[in-house]
Amino acid sequence: MFQFHSSGGSFVVELATCSVDGVRTYWGKIVPHNKITVINVNERLRLGSGGHGDHWFVFGKRSYESGSETVAPPERYQEVAEQVRSLIGTEGERYWERAA
Repeated sequence: MFQFHSSGGSFVVELATCSVDGVRTYWGKIVPHNKITVINVNERLRLGSGGHGDHWFVFGKRSYESGSETVAPPERYQEVAEQVRSLIGTEGERYWERAA
C-alpha cells in the first residue's frame, strides 16, 4: 500500500500478507483473502521503519511550503523509486519469508 501525505511531498509503503483463509481483524471480523487490504492485516511492515514507527519517502515539498509547485528533476524521483525497490528487495523479502 502506498499512503501519500495529505499535504503531498512524501509517502509511506506498507506491506502485508495473509493466508487463503483471510484474516481476523483486531475487532474479530473475518475478512476473506479476496477482500483484504493492507489496513486489515494487524502485522504489516512499513518499509524503512526498522519495525519502529514511520518512514516517509520524501520526493518533494509539502503543499504549504514555498516552491511546492516546482517539479524536481527526474533523477530525484528515480532516487526515491530506487530506495523503495531496494527496501522491497531486502526488508520486504525477509518479511514475506517469515510470513510463509
